Amino acid sequence: MLTVLLALTALAVTPSLSLVDCPRTIAVEQKPVAPPAEWSATDDGSPHRLAGVTFFDGPSAELASLVYDEEAPAGKEWTGIWHFAANPRGFWIACTYSGTSIVLSRRLPAEVKVCRVTYEQESREGPVGEIEKIDCR
Repeated sequence: MLTVLLALTALAVTPSLSLVDCPRTIAVEQKPVAPPAEWSATDDGSPHRLAGVTFFDGPSAELASLVYDEEAPAGKEWTGIWHFAANPRGFWIACTYSGTSIVLSRRLPAEVKVCRVTYEQESREGPVGEIEKIDCR
């Protein structure tokens, strides 16, 4: 009996991993198309940090973005929650980054039924501030 209780306790406190998460930073190569005369351009190599997450009905290139189904403000955090049902087009996640127009996107695995994105909340007006966690299960 004690062994079963300990096993159940371990399961309750062991976090399960998200099936999908955005890379926190990316490296990109950027160059201007036509720098102004007498100017030179360099890339300082700084990493670009995760700035936003959007979910889509179908590929992100089709721009059918989805609004969260629920929100859960708590203290200095704000969480948006998206629920996904069966969809032959599939659902996609797109990750945007500061200082670049590069967007990383991918189809969500079919077993993902819900995604929660938690932001550090700077105001009471929804998803603002840094993304703290993406949890898709």
